[in-house]
Order: sequence, then structure tokens, then C-alpha cells
Amino acid sequence: MTDSKKIMGERVYLRKLSLADVSQDYCGWLNDKEVNKYLYIKNWTIVELKDYVEQKLKNKNCFFAGIFDKKNDL
Repeated sequence: MTDSKKIMGERVYLRKLSLADVSQDYCGWLNDKEVNKYLYIKNWTIVELKDYVEQKLKNKNCFFAGIFDKKNDL
């Protein structure tokens, strides 16, 4: 993916998520009550999370993006 498809900041960037981004780490972060204390928390499984991301990617009216650290690309 080229930088033209990313929104770049000083330390982070935004880009469209892909199914490859759905990992056990991402699922664990999403289920972390401390990290997401102001959000609705659902105990996601990796399969549910992949299905959810896939639905968003298929929706032409949705831009489903993630925030990534430039240092470690996570």
C-alpha cells in the first residue's frame, strides 16, 4: 500500500483495515476493559471479529480504518 492511501501524522497514520489486520492481539485489545472503558465492550472471538471486519469491507458506504504507530507499524 502506498503512502497516498494513508493519512499520515507525526507519529501515527490511518489506513483502511484488512482481514490480515485481524489478529489475536487486536482481538485481545478490543476485549480489554481498561483500554476500552468508555466504549461498549463485547467479548469478541477472533471469528466474530473477522466476520465483522469483512462485513465492513464489503460495505461501499463504509471506510473502516485503523490507527497505526509509525515506529512499529502496529
